[in-house]
Amino acid sequence: MNRPISIAQLGEIMQMAYVPRDFEQALKFWTKTLGAGPFYSFEHVKLDRIRYRGQPVEIDFSIMLGYWGDMQIELVKQHNDAPSIFKTWHDEDRDGLHHVCMLFDDIDRARDLCNRAGLQVVQDALLPGGGEVVYVDCGSGPASLLEILKPAPGTAEFFGMREGHRTWDGSDPVRRVGRRRASFCNLKVRDGRWPMAYYLLASLKVKYGQQHKFNEVMRHLKPALEREGWKLIGAHQNTIGRLNSVVDLWEVSDLNAVTETLARVGRDKEFGEWAAQLPNLVDEEVLQLMSKLPYSP
Repeated sequence: MNRPISIAQLGEIMQMAYVPRDFEQALKFWTKTLGAGPFYSFEHVKLDRIRYRGQPVEIDFSIMLGYWGDMQIELVKQHNDAPSIFKTWHDEDRDGLHHVCMLFDDIDRARDLCNRAGLQVVQDALLPGGGEVVYVDCGSGPASLLEILKPAPGTAEFFGMREGHRTWDGSDPVRRVGRRRASFCNLKVRDGRWPMAYYLLASLKVKYGQQHKFNEVMRHLKPALEREGWKLIGAHQNTIGRLNSVVDLWEVSDLNAVTETLARVGRDKEFGEWAAQLPNLVDEEVLQLMSKLPYSP
């Protein structure tokens, strides 16, 4: 017997999203009442080729992203009157859960599966750097819309701000990232009290028996990143404890430019060919954006 077509084949839900009427009250509820956060504010997000029900639109919107346990929470605010899934929500005077999100790296396959399941794409857009997002009308349920997101190359792990939530002490519940182009993390020191350096920490678990090949790939990727102004502070592997674990620490000049840099070097043919081998060599990857503490040398 053939297995029924189901969007569950796309994977697991990693985000719950809301388009609240009272944005500030919703933010207070999530941070103060439920302890979610910190939230990262992305103002006036710029996406490419946005379409609502097949028609081109220019949607001016901002989002906040944070974690509540292992679940990402998104709060959305639209600033203009362009037709969209967000405006329709308010026009219908609705509140509560707006949509849920799944990460999936093959949007064409996802579209086909949704079509065969009788579900309609109501909004879609391209993300800077090669990502794509579609919103599908599921017809009913607590959230009638499903977001299927293909992150831009090199940016999927930026959704791993979950680790920051686990160690969050409740301070600075909202952290502003930037305007116009979506980026993923910006840690700023207030009042310019000490000079800043920014770092990208990559923690990877290399597949058994693939360490030599992984080293070869990284030797070819490193020069391209250095030409973009990145500096490799150190690359290390465990000798005791969890074997096949690798930690790379890069110094970067601008945290907001990390995703753009990865997208730019990814368009280089040689870099792309080497980078394409990494999924076959690495089981896990966690990226963290960091800044120096005042006692650091």
